[in-house]
Amino acid sequence: MTSLVQLYQAYAPTLTFAALVLSALALVGLVLQGLALRRRLAAGADAGAEARSTTLLTGLRRLAQQNSDRLAELEQSVDGLRTAMAGRVGRVGVVRFNPFQETGGDQSFSIALLDDHGNGVVITSLYTRDGTRIYAKPLEQGRSSYPLMDEEEEAIARARAFGSST
Repeated sequence: MTSLVQLYQAYAPTLTFAALVLSALALVGLVLQGLALRRRLAAGADAGAEARSTTLLTGLRRLAQQNSDRLAELEQSVDGLRTAMAGRVGRVGVVRFNPFQETGGDQSFSIALLDDHGNGVVITSLYTRDGTRIYAKPLEQGRSSYPLMDEEEEAIARARAFGSST
């Protein structure tokens, strides 16, 4: 799931920009062709050429409208994707740590799974020689109604920074 979110975060702005650039280029091409047609008509082209030019111009207008409609569809799709993705878990932060001196290594961990609004869960696993305990605490806007350990706070901070451009 995280890889899809990363792909979306990585390519959605690029695809949107590419669609806008292509549409702008198509519009510039249409304007240039329209100007060329106008020059030919002004130069006294024969009636057959005028009819072909009119047909061509009508076709170009139809193509421009289709491009405009398609661009509007793409913009609406991107907006829908942004809205849908804002409510999905897409920000992950992990902190490994050693909470007890009698055990070796950083075998305990806290992982925060958040959506773009800071809602989600922080899961902590505490490893000891006698066993492992796992705790889950719900989060709303990056805060929990349960007390949070320093490592959980750090995991939340990492998740909030995950994928952000700031």
